[in-house]
Amino acid sequence: MRAIPLLLDALKDEDAGVRLASAEALGELGWRPKTDDEKAFQLVALQKFEMLSELGKSPVPALESLLRDKEIGLRLAAVEILGQIEYEDAVGVLSQALNDKNPNVRAVA
Repeated sequence: MRAIPLLLDALKDEDAGVRLASAEALGELGWRPKTDDEKAFQLVALQKFEMLSELGKSPVPALESLLRDKEIGLRLAAVEILGQIEYEDAVGVLSQALNDKNPNVRAVA
């Protein structure tokens, strides 16, 4: 289907609503992630954060993009999960949150 590549790109959109709608549409089309990276972006879009820890370091890029979300709650969730991932990549990304405009995000980081 021609829509799938567009929907996959939309999983990385800066707007949480767009990410969620694309993940739901992919599910309705019967799409299944082929890689852990795709799975991570899908889980972030669906806000199923508790399942990300099963993917090792694969969620780091998806969580890094979440740190730029306008919603404070999503940025906080990303910081908390990045703190649980035991990979050097996660520490580098987590340090970005120390410069967040919201003091709560900075404090959790």
